[in-house]
Amino acid sequence: MSIDRLGRGPATRTWRALTAGMVGLVTFTLGCSRRAEIPPLNFNSASGLVHPIQVFRLGMSLPDALRADPQLRNWYPDAPASPTKLDCQLTTASWLPFHDTLEFSHGRLVWLESSVDNVDPAEAREFEANLILTLGRPTRQLYAGPDEKILVWISGDVRVRYEDARWGGPTEDASPPARALTLDFAAYAAWISYIESPQEPSPHKADFVAYERRTWGDGPLVSPSAALPRSVESFALGMTPEQSSAMFPSGQVSGNTHESVVTIPDAWEIHFWDDRAYSIVRRWSNIGDWRSEFPAMRKQLIRQFGPPLPEFAYGPGMSVMQWDNASTEMEYRLVSGTGPSDPSSIMLTLIDWGTVTAKDQYEYQASPHGYTHFARDSFF
Repeated sequence: MSIDRLGRGPATRTWRALTAGMVGLVTFTLGCSRRAEIPPLNFNSASGLVHPIQVFRLGMSLPDALRADPQLRNWYPDAPASPTKLDCQLTTASWLPFHDTLEFSHGRLVWLESSVDNVDPAEAREFEANLILTLGRPTRQLYAGPDEKILVWISGDVRVRYEDARWGGPTEDASPPARALTLDFAAYAAWISYIESPQEPSPHKADFVAYERRTWGDGPLVSPSAALPRSVESFALGMTPEQSSAMFPSGQVSGNTHESVVTIPDAWEIHFWDDRAYSIVRRWSNIGDWRSEFPAMRKQLIRQFGPPLPEFAYGPGMSVMQWDNASTEMEYRLVSGTGPSDPSSIMLTLIDWGTVTAKDQYEYQASPHGYTHFARDSFF
């Protein structure tokens, strides 16, 4: 099985009827539901910032959302959406071209995300331009790394976040290189209260909420790490396949004219482009007590490199942290096993962005352009 960094793959018509002719701050009271147990959700926002995504809009009730899309499904575990589960995360059944995710608190939609994958980089720039034409200039450019950009709009109680990220990891066979675009709308105070609530369990809950706040524009801007390692033990980014084979003659070599891979099962995976290592993955298997070892490693890494961006915690035994600067990305990943035949492991991945950029440019020119097609480069 290939050892790779986390892929990203992982929010349309304008809501003009409610805001036409209005200026300044508008108060929205989305209530009066026929279900008395669903209270209204009040929030303030400038008129130009509140827009529907597909058939959904912030503040709508869960029954209204199910009437708009009867095919909505529970995010996890996968099942048809329940009209009586008022705190829930739902998802649209279709993934093409847009895929929507909705979070409800007390039966009201407090967070709405629409995403699209496999976007031509040129069209991704058009998406951003059209988004700015619709919403105005963003309040903050929160982050701009080698493979990711995050823009945030803030107005009253509503926030909008746009992310343009690489689709899939640099070593994945996603040819030609493509972008993954995500647009989020949040009734921010209500949504933060929801993710802080006990029904949203997560390891490192306080750190998770702090990370979410940073990625929505709260707190200090996140700057790329200044100094990241370029080598792991004997292997270094930029080394040649011959150098790696000399150190590990038993390594398994595969690939083609431009790209090759040297693999040492359950230990190393090194990817080369034009005979230069651009990805190094080190895997430590048979981690005995990951519940103590990984948190200790995590604290040490944060002290050394600062808060990661991003950090994902998918459950007690699955956690991913990433740091990057203009030249290098570093990722640590914990994967907990189920027993002796499936041991826990920690993986460290280093990426050389200079070589990845050259690889992307070559593949963009050389590969068939099988991108997702849009009638208009816009979420709206």
